[in-house]
Amino acid sequence: MGEHKSHGGKLVKVIISIDEGRIHDIVITGDFFIEPPDAVQKLCEKLRNIGMNDYHLMERALEDYVKRNNIMMLGVTVNDFIEAIRKAFS
Repeated sequence: MGEHKSHGGKLVKVIISIDEGRIHDIVITGDFFIEPPDAVQKLCEKLRNIGMNDYHLMERALEDYVKRNNIMMLGVTVNDFIEAIRKAFS
């Protein structure tokens, strides 16, 4: 599990399971707000099967999804999610 406090003071928590060096499953929670409500689940889906140390690919996948789908994120950024993932692996 990894936790990260954003510059906006919001907490991001991730729970990750790994299979053969790749993200098998990931759950992102916290006290942040994202619209639409199913966006967090969709972001988790975008991270599945990415190598556990390929942070650049994770960031690109999340940023691409957020931009293409006009996801509104209040109090957090894609980088906050990535930082929580990094902490989960350390």
